[in-house]
Amino acid sequence: MGPNNKTVEFEIEYESGATRYRAGVLDAFSQLYVAKRLVPILKGFTDIASMNAGELNISSLDKFLDAVSGLKDEDLRYIISTCLSVASKQEGKTWVRMTATNGALMFEDMGIIEMLTICWYVIKANLEGFTRGLPSNLKTTLSEWAAQFSQISPAAKKSSGDLSSRDSPN
Repeated sequence: MGPNNKTVEFEIEYESGATRYRAGVLDAFSQLYVAKRLVPILKGFTDIASMNAGELNISSLDKFLDAVSGLKDEDLRYIISTCLSVASKQEGKTWVRMTATNGALMFEDMGIIEMLTICWYVIKANLEGFTRGLPSNLKTTLSEWAAQFSQISPAAKKSSGDLSSRDSPN
């Protein structure tokens, strides 16, 4: 997927069935501001970058978890709000934005796993270009983690499409 030209569609499985979502495109400044706020988390990756997925356990993830828990509330809120601002949920044949223009959530019943899964897809779709300059072992670790996250998060099935051929969530 090239930068700024595609959305990513995925499904989250619930007991009542699957719901389709769309991760849209952030503008370049928003991508930069989200990436800046994610730096502490990425620094937490550096100590575990040389490990393969089979070696990862809770104790090896302590530094990463400390980085996540050390994020300022306003940085976490910025990341989540920005990601949700370009995400949409399929309701029938219509795509409904996840947030109103004032930033309020459009779906009051949204849970933390759903919210973080949507954010994960937005971040992955928008910031994948930043990984091009990373050392190959860190890129491999990030890819392995992405695969693991997809397995432990609610079942998500991914497909991508061109913005020009689909309705934009914006």
